[in-house]
Amino acid sequence: MAHPLTDILEQAYGLRNMTLTPALRGFVAETYRVDCIDNGQPARYFVKWTRMQPRYTRNLIEALPVLLALHELGFDRISYPIPTLAGALSVRPSQGGMLTLYNYIDARWTFEYTFGDYVDLLSRIHAVTSQVEIPIRREDFEPTGLDALRAEIAQIEAFTNDVPEVHRMLRSELLSYFGELETDFAEYEALSLQLRERSSDGYVITHGDGPGNVMVADDGTLYLIDWDDLLLAPPERDTWFHVDDPDGWTLFLRYYRERFPNYELDQEFYRFYLLRRYVEDIEGFLDKILDPQSDDETRWDNLRMLRTDCFGWLRPLVRKEARG
Repeated sequence: MAHPLTDILEQAYGLRNMTLTPALRGFVAETYRVDCIDNGQPARYFVKWTRMQPRYTRNLIEALPVLLALHELGFDRISYPIPTLAGALSVRPSQGGMLTLYNYIDARWTFEYTFGDYVDLLSRIHAVTSQVEIPIRREDFEPTGLDALRAEIAQIEAFTNDVPEVHRMLRSELLSYFGELETDFAEYEALSLQLRERSSDGYVITHGDGPGNVMVADDGTLYLIDWDDLLLAPPERDTWFHVDDPDGWTLFLRYYRERFPNYELDQEFYRFYLLRRYVEDIEGFLDKILDPQSDDETRWDNLRMLRTDCFGWLRPLVRKEARG
């Protein structure tokens, strides 16, 4: 039986004789490798079907023309959209969400890559910002994720003993964090207001989660993928990830300053993006755990990721310089 997306790909992109193979899945989308005939020739693409909240599809829609512009400027080590026959960069399936066809990258997703190559590619993209002549969504410093997270925490606080075991465990683990989280939320909101008043000079095209979205080909070539939340923003949106490792930060600066010799970390931007990641990650994992449509395996998996990602990695960084 043909995959339900094949009709869409045939009508919108003119692809024929398609085989769809499930690819590595992320947090917000279904993904497939597409082997097909395109314009009479064998071809291979990557398709992403994003079916989650509107904010994910909105951000992705706004990123697509920027990615295509970067590709047209000569960046061939990023994922970029393939236009439809009508020139659109995505389509809306009747099943909901949005579908985007990308170039296929013959490489593997990994955290093991040559760090200098990664920083070189990232800094090249930052440096080319002024050459992209289309509108790019700017950072607005909204405290994203905060309202939803507060609502989830209120729901967890109201749990009774007849909830599923995973929810009881979740409440037990979060109980000791409730007080400090409110301190962190207050700082996040204060920085949100404060940073809106600052100049946007020096903003660059940012990925927002570069270190975890790298693919490496067999020959060592490095690619930066999953630009679902591209923004014109302070460079700290991409650089903050490396600050907590002194040796890694020294190495990062060595490579990054080859293109930006005067770069110095802005502590307020750093702190804002650390808190945003903390809030958004907690909210995302809680959403999965609390979702009545999630099965037990999904809930337990997300509880484990909440422990390791949020409270194992991010919380120590947040508490290290907590204000309040």
